[in-house]
Amino acid sequence: MKKTHIIWDWNGTLLDDVNISLFAANQVFISLDIKPLTLNEYRQYYSVPIQKFYHNVLGRTPTKIEWKKIGNIFNYYYKPEVRKAKLCKDAIKALQYQQLKNLTQSVCSLMEQDDLDLSVCNTQVDKYFNLIHGRSSQLLKFGKSKQLASHIEKLNISPSDCVVIGDSTDDALSAFDAGAKSILYTGGTHSEEKLLATGAYVVNSLVEAAILAERIT
Repeated sequence: MKKTHIIWDWNGTLLDDVNISLFAANQVFISLDIKPLTLNEYRQYYSVPIQKFYHNVLGRTPTKIEWKKIGNIFNYYYKPEVRKAKLCKDAIKALQYQQLKNLTQSVCSLMEQDDLDLSVCNTQVDKYFNLIHGRSSQLLKFGKSKQLASHIEKLNISPSDCVVIGDSTDDALSAFDAGAKSILYTGGTHSEEKLLATGAYVVNSLVEAAILAERIT
């Protein structure tokens, strides 16, 4: 009997950092003389790769000088706060559910590897994962597909046995590209409308995602 492997996204899925990201992004927009976004507006505009998000808000591609400014300001406000971020509601219950079911779990995130390792360690959930995989490049120009494919290869598990649980449309699209299934959580960076448009399963709680994951492989 085959076993389901759960691949968790980190930011906005297990880690509750959406409002931290919103605040940091709004400091960027204020510096560019753009009106700050509400949470609902942020979820409508947000895209991966992140360049698309700023293009959506500005209505154009940021210049090289602006892009450097965007990165510096965002990280100035985001990084100190994300180190103190807590887990999303019921994240521990969802992880424990999978553990009790003897299902393996891992994290595949677009957060930089060093920051991801620190964040997972700070929230004391590293014991649940057999692989914690962040990005190594400074600037993300593409979506998650290439990294997720590499992640599954490192796991040495068939993609058809994997379920990706995330909070963005890119989580679903990268899962489909890899041949895995996807469940999207509405408590993160994207609106429910955008999540539903991917054709992935959409849930309102992480426990619901954990239960569903076992049933769809």
